[in-house]
Amino acid sequence: MAQGAAKLNKNKPDKSKRQQAPKVSKVDICIKKKKKESRSDLAKSGAIAQARKLSIRTETNLAAKAQVEGGVQLGVVRPNAQTLAKVKGRSAVGLAAAKK
Repeated sequence: MAQGAAKLNKNKPDKSKRQQAPKVSKVDICIKKKKKESRSDLAKSGAIAQARKLSIRTETNLAAKAQVEGGVQLGVVRPNAQTLAKVKGRSAVGLAAAKK
């Protein structure tokens, strides 16, 4: 009988290999950065989360201001209705006109 020619044990499960984590794109550095930041002492104190909230709020405020004053519809950063209403109530000139 020829050895290996006929698969006699094809229903037998294969030997398991070492489990490998799914490959993540090396280009995607945002995940690596967030993972690294979450391990630090600043993350444990909540400083990183607070900074992230502040940056997102600043982006939405600027987007709302551009949308109201410039009449530009933005696709990436979309301000919500509350932010738009807040910006519409302000003067286009700034604080100097509001004080008078």
